[in-house]
Amino acid sequence: MSKEQKAEEVKNEANILFKEKHFSEAIKKYTEAIELNDRVASYYTNRAFCHLKLESYGYAISDADKALEIDPNFTKVQEPISSNKGEILIIS
Repeated sequence: MSKEQKAEEVKNEANILFKEKHFSEAIKKYTEAIELNDRVASYYTNRAFCHLKLESYGYAISDADKALEIDPNFTKVQEPISSNKGEILIIS
């Protein structure tokens, strides 16, 4: 199995944890996926959503910024983070 395939497998495990509202554990899995393949914007946005759920806004912004650095057209970042109760208004 390639590192990219393993990263996707780990991301899928993280997605399950997120759906079960185990946000801290999901963050660990998304981090593992990022360590395996740090060029996938969605890994960062998924981890950012976990940070939002835990009200760790600085980490959420950092991950969102990294996702946009990887893919400036990745709009999944901009809407949910900017509309989450107004806490985070600007992602640049």
